[in-house]
Amino acid sequence: MTIQLPENLKKLRRVRELTQEELAERLGVSPQSISKWERGDNSPDIYMLPLIANFFEVSVDELLGMEIIRDEKRVEDAKKWTREYHSQAHIDTYEPVLELWEELARERPHNWDVQYEYAGALLGTQGGKSPEEQEKLRRAAIAVFRRILENSADPELRANVSGNLIFYLQTLYEFDEARELIDKTPRIDQSRLRYEVDHALAVLRKYNADNDYTTPERCKQIDPDKARELIAPFKSATAQYMLLATVPFSQYLHWAKAYGLISVDEYAELAKLRVPFQQITMLDDITPQSLTHINSYIAIAYIEAGDIDKALDYFEAEIEADLTVDWSLTSETVRQTVGKDGSLHVERFNEPLRAQLIRGWEESKAFDPIKNEPRFKTALEKLSADKPEENE
Repeated sequence: MTIQLPENLKKLRRVRELTQEELAERLGVSPQSISKWERGDNSPDIYMLPLIANFFEVSVDELLGMEIIRDEKRVEDAKKWTREYHSQAHIDTYEPVLELWEELARERPHNWDVQYEYAGALLGTQGGKSPEEQEKLRRAAIAVFRRILENSADPELRANVSGNLIFYLQTLYEFDEARELIDKTPRIDQSRLRYEVDHALAVLRKYNADNDYTTPERCKQIDPDKARELIAPFKSATAQYMLLATVPFSQYLHWAKAYGLISVDEYAELAKLRVPFQQITMLDDITPQSLTHINSYIAIAYIEAGDIDKALDYFEAEIEADLTVDWSLTSETVRQTVGKDGSLHVERFNEPLRAQLIRGWEESKAFDPIKNEPRFKTALEKLSADKPEENE
């Protein structure tokens, strides 16, 4: 928040069609003082403020721009309240957030920062809503995003809005407008890679849904040329962005396998190439456990192919990596449930990261076909065997 005196003083002087010299003479100060006040290099003494305000027939508050300052504070207070509301452990509804920003947006139709927050509030109330209601909320947010792009010159805000607009247009299968926005994003912008991958994935999923390629068996019945066309953007993004391209490379492998363009063994060997990519891009954050989640993807691929022995080989390799995670490491768990009345219930709590891993393996439906295998049970027991005793 900044005092608006320099800008207001210059505007008031020009409305009166006065030069700096003429205003200085009327106020009994030097032209240099007026110049410094208007540049913001200096400010008038406090006793001068009523004289200046009286001369221009405005209040001191108007001269200083206090209304703007108070307005800015209200917006900042609203942002703070919204953050605190979202951080609560138990939230039944996000409607109060929407009501707050709806009112602020209505009062400030040309404050694009407020409009952006309003669009976010619209999207945040989707939980527990019917598909029709969710689409209505998304379209309302998209309309706000479009207005911001048409009117705001703030580069940071425009970049954020553009990213959101691309994403939500794709959820509604409005690919042409999303593609235009992606093409306007500079290739040196790292967000461009994410946009490219998300767009290609949305197009692919829409094609699959429209043509009932929704099961592993059905996916393999797709025309190979069409399959190659659908996964070509992932391959292209991998080639363009190289070491940053872990995500498109993974998508390429997944869908090449799903469409039957490569065998499971070929998938396994290619998937291992992700390790050197991650070794470079993750830098100091690298851990054996974070790298070898690749083993779980390969294990699932062999489960789908019916090769249980190879699936268990890779599952056991994954568990060996999980054993490097110390029990002292904790992570926040977030659980969301929707009540019978449609209200959203959010529960947050910290627990050992190792416990999260164990629960993840126990609850994962992808591993159901091998959960009764002795090797699976033995590996999981090994993961929980060294759990420290809890203090009474």
